[in-house]
Amino acid sequence: MKNRVLKIFMCLTIVLLLIPAFSAQAATNITATSITNNSLMLNWTLGSGETSANIYKDDSYQANVAGTSYYVSGLSKCTTYVFEVIGNGSFSGETISVKTTGCPTAPVITYNSKYNSTSLSWTSSNAVSYDIYKDGNYVTTTIYNNYTVTNLPSTALWIKIVARNSTGQTAETTVVISTPAVNDSWTFSSLYGDIKMKATFTNPREYSTSIYISLFRLTGTGEVNVSTQTVFVGGNQTVTAVYPLATSQPFGTYRVSVNSPYILPSNVLLGSSF
Repeated sequence: MKNRVLKIFMCLTIVLLLIPAFSAQAATNITATSITNNSLMLNWTLGSGETSANIYKDDSYQANVAGTSYYVSGLSKCTTYVFEVIGNGSFSGETISVKTTGCPTAPVITYNSKYNSTSLSWTSSNAVSYDIYKDGNYVTTTIYNNYTVTNLPSTALWIKIVARNSTGQTAETTVVISTPAVNDSWTFSSLYGDIKMKATFTNPREYSTSIYISLFRLTGTGEVNVSTQTVFVGGNQTVTAVYPLATSQPFGTYRVSVNSPYILPSNVLLGSSF
């Protein structure tokens, strides 16, 4: 008889101990405020019958809090965490996923493209370095917000800039730039007589391509076109030569211009003898 009474008493005790857990309501309305690179504030509403809450971060116990808010510190920037708040009288709680600040933003790229180079500049927040790619190939890493890449004329140039923050998170932007054809000029003074141009022309294409050379004499009212000629350069060739442009010219200042879809000029000089 005694044993039977004792068993009944123990069962009633267990039931009484479990009643609060079953009757308590889980913490609700979890929010995260004041989010920074390394901290945030958790807020919640305690359910009926609860006096405190257990806080978990990524399934790891953090603290028991007698209240409705908890300050979390020591976090990493640009990182997602899952927090769970379980009322002390409940078996389960509510979760919230929060991402800290400090993520790099995708670069906003501007550029100025010439036939042989493109000047790049960009803006991005929370980045400490930038990886630069051209046509799918890695070029360099820089801490600055500008860079100049070389390119060929009349081509499509693919540029990708990857912004990286101090903890390695990234954001990237890709732009496609149409580079212009060759259109350049050089001015020389104190010339007269027979005028020649010495230059190096490089054709990066597989087929023969033309380049147009024009000579102008500068006057007080503008320019006078003295001569124009066409030069052809074979595919994948680099040619250095002297090109006669005009004869018996008066003393003055002259400008020579070159135009081509693909041929690259360099080392351009004007003179009477070379």
